[in-house]
Amino acid sequence: MEGAQLQNIKGIGDKLSQKIIDELGGEEELNQVIENLDLERLINIEGISQRKAIEIMNQLIGNPAQKFLKSDRAIQLYEEIIEKIVSYSNTSYAKNRILLLAPIKDEEIIEERLNFVMNAKEKVSNLPLYDLDKLMKNLHDPKASKPNYDASKAILVESHEDADYLMDLGLNKYYTIMTASDSPFFQEELRGYELI
Repeated sequence: MEGAQLQNIKGIGDKLSQKIIDELGGEEELNQVIENLDLERLINIEGISQRKAIEIMNQLIGNPAQKFLKSDRAIQLYEEIIEKIVSYSNTSYAKNRILLLAPIKDEEIIEERLNFVMNAKEKVSNLPLYDLDKLMKNLHDPKASKPNYDASKAILVESHEDADYLMDLGLNKYYTIMTASDSPFFQEELRGYELI
């Protein structure tokens, strides 16, 4: 069902639609991505930019921003508001969720969201601010911990590309990364490790 919906989105043909489904691991996973608004998984697919991922997600969840905002000025105001909100986000996850915000017409949903915000505001206003301020002064940026390098273990890979990939992930901070080779010295070198 979702695969057909993907093909209806402007700029997505059969090929890209199939690539998205394959990369995510099937239509069931695509449904999970949509349900969880997991924009990151779409962005991580090669060939899909953040803007395209947002466009795809908005189409799949039926975000009405494009239908609701009729004039260029309304679109400009909407984008400025979203831009201001995004400036307060600290993570890419939060930023992506904010970028999916869209105006709605359903009064029931509007009322529900307004009540949620007002309840949150009420709870925050009842917090003991003096005590919280004292606690907040104890907060600091987390310190980077030194990785525990284990020289008795190694990760053996088949190619230099695999080794580069693992190094990009930072695994070389914990273990030696070795590329398989036919050299007789390589066999000897392997014996020096407890676990491979």
